Amino acid sequence: MSEVEIQYPIRWSYRIILLKENVKLLDDIITSYTKTTYQLKFSKSSKSNKYETFVLQLVVKSNEERVALFESLRNNSNIVMVL
Repeated sequence: MSEVEIQYPIRWSYRIILLKENVKLLDDIITSYTKTTYQLKFSKSSKSNKYETFVLQLVVKSNEERVALFESLRNNSNIVMVL
């Protein structure tokens, strides 16, 4: 199976899931990893209201930038999951 070729720069979206108590940290977390202008939109809360999901959208200039941001977000201890 061949990989899809992505043309950069491209507007990219990440779904970020975190504990509700950590939502206030999200802007600071994102700005610590990128200086690019971004949009952050609330998506949903879990049924238990323990977790919240946000959609982060921004323009990435390369595959390396896209992957590095994903890895940085994924490895942040305040974030549960990044999709």
